[in-house]
Amino acid sequence: MRKQAAEMDQTVKADRATIEARLSDLAKMAEQMRALTALRDDLERQAREAAVRATTEEQQRAAMAAQLADEKRLGDSGRAQIALLNRQMDELRGQMAACRGRWKPRKARRATRTPRSPISARA
Repeated sequence: MRKQAAEMDQTVKADRATIEARLSDLAKMAEQMRALTALRDDLERQAREAAVRATTEEQQRAAMAAQLADEKRLGDSGRAQIALLNRQMDELRGQMAACRGRWKPRKARRATRTPRSPISARA
C-alpha cells in the first residue's frame, strides 16, 4: 500500500508538473495573443490611414489634372487672342500707311502745288 501510495504520489507530482507547464504555456500564449491583437489593430489603422492618403493623393492628382487642362485651354485661348490682335495690328498698320500716302502735311502740299495765276484764282 505504501508502494502504491508512493507511486500515486509520483503520478500526482508528475501530473502537477505537467499541469503547471501547460498553464505556463497557456499564459505565454495569452500574452502572445494580446501582442498579436495589438499588432493587428495597429496594422489595420495604418492600412486605413494609407487608404485615406491614397484617396487624398488621387483627388489631388485629379484636381491638378483639371487645373492643367484649364490652364491649357486658357493658354490656347490666349494664343488665339494674341494672333487675332496681331492680325488687327497689321491691318491698322496697313491702313495707317495708306493714310500717310493720301494725307501730306500742309507744307508738303504747298510745295508740290503748282502756283495759280491771279486770274484763275478769282474764278
